[in-house]
Amino acid sequence: MLHATHTRNMEEMGGLVKRMPQTALFSSWRGSHLRTAALNGFVSEWLTYQALLQGFGTTESLMRLIFPLSGAMLALTGALAAACFVKAFGITFCSARK
Repeated sequence: MLHATHTRNMEEMGGLVKRMPQTALFSSWRGSHLRTAALNGFVSEWLTYQALLQGFGTTESLMRLIFPLSGAMLALTGALAAACFVKAFGITFCSARK
């Protein structure tokens, strides 16, 4: 992409989906490396959720409050990571060029 656009500024690259459709395809979630990383991230988050849910049922007192809060923070982290990937793809490939 650097060779084709002659810039490292993502905001100046806008609209690359028309000029570089194959690069856009492989840079999206359909790319094999990114799909593998997303699957690994999902599996690790799922296992952490399972551990938090099991821990909630086995503890007593104030520790029960920590498990739902940890789950909520983990969900927020996953959502922010997904939003970051979507925004980076949108700015680089879908937005109008300045």
